[in-house]
Amino acid sequence: MKKFTKALLGLGVVLASTTLLTACGNSNSGSSSNGKTTVTIWADDPNFNVPIMKTAVKMYNAEHKNSGVTFKVQTQGDYNTKVQTVLSAGNKKNYPNIIKIEDYGSQKLISSYQNSFLTQNVDLSNFSKYKKSVVNYKGKTYGMPFDSGVSALFYRKDVFAKYGVKAKDLNNITWDQFMKLAEKVHKGSGKSILGTGALVGEDPDLVRQMLQSAGSWYFDDSGKLDVNSTAFKQSLKTVKSLKDNGLVTGYSDFNARNKALYNGNNLAVVEGAWFSASLKADKKSSGKWGIATVPRLTNVKGATNSTNEGGSSWYALNTGNAKADNAAKKFLKTMFDGNSKFYGKVLKEQAAVTTYKPAMTNKEWNTNDTFYNQKVNQYFKQNLNKIPSVSYGIHSSEVENILSGNLNNYYSGKTSLDATIKKIQSSYKSQVGSN
Repeated sequence: MKKFTKALLGLGVVLASTTLLTACGNSNSGSSSNGKTTVTIWADDPNFNVPIMKTAVKMYNAEHKNSGVTFKVQTQGDYNTKVQTVLSAGNKKNYPNIIKIEDYGSQKLISSYQNSFLTQNVDLSNFSKYKKSVVNYKGKTYGMPFDSGVSALFYRKDVFAKYGVKAKDLNNITWDQFMKLAEKVHKGSGKSILGTGALVGEDPDLVRQMLQSAGSWYFDDSGKLDVNSTAFKQSLKTVKSLKDNGLVTGYSDFNARNKALYNGNNLAVVEGAWFSASLKADKKSSGKWGIATVPRLTNVKGATNSTNEGGSSWYALNTGNAKADNAAKKFLKTMFDGNSKFYGKVLKEQAAVTTYKPAMTNKEWNTNDTFYNQKVNQYFKQNLNKIPSVSYGIHSSEVENILSGNLNNYYSGKTSLDATIKKIQSSYKSQVGSN
């Protein structure tokens, strides 16, 4: 399965506190020897989802001191592969109680392993409208909506300013305009501008953000493959132009990309709001970074400066242990569909941009972030509802696997755009059985 989520900065990390017990391996969910019920939670990013769940557990335990429930929060190396492996094996005793799934891949997993997921009691009117199609499947709600991956251009404002590019120059512009500005900084500094967490052509990170900014995706409204659209073609042309002009560098993984951002070898990145937590991990760069709107596609009808990368929801698995399963569902309902204070805390500490509407009045949205010296949360809030809504469908992972095997030939000039699109179409038909 295509790995939509970001790679861990450390593998096999397990956080512990007085209310979070350390654990390793496939710890079974259920009642422990002392009669308490254990709820096991799998999360991926140690800078984002893990501390968020740590906060949720602490707040829940403070309000439910006699619940008789013990929570274990674990991270798994190669998270998506681990989730896929445990679900495909089908041994419920090895299931965690709660997992995080990025919105791109939720429909695929639910449709493939529907009996492994528990339905949840969620008031979907409390959440952004687009989340409904993500967490629902065949009329039932399986996921608890969480964050949005509302994107931004994170850039080294000190270096950009040194070469004459100011904040006002970067907002609400096209990719063509951005490239002209980026070339000035690139030539002056000798540094690469954009960094990606995979070799360019192996992961369509930028492509998917460009597509959604224009209200487009890999499929049309009927679910049919739509890689012959103007938006798709222009997205590929734009990435190729960035590469041809030396304005984007791909790395072997996200650790390497982040290191390049920390040491100044790359000066910008287009990512979701959640990425702010990774930037802030490099405390020595505080005050050097700024955010701006994501450039929009040039000459594409409906193109906007708002898009999305990632975003996720939480899912409860059917472990066969009724006490643990019910405790997991109660925990998710209490913290994620009923606690605005929790959302305010994780917005401040992890830049977790919620899709939970009652939390939109929290004061944390309007505070100045000293790392950027900007009201970045206000930016995310304003752009959250401007993101064009698209349906990710159930075959996005197949398409992205095909793209990973074909885009580099186009970017390197080995194949034409038309030939590349035909190859994508034929490969998709061969793998999925339709076009």
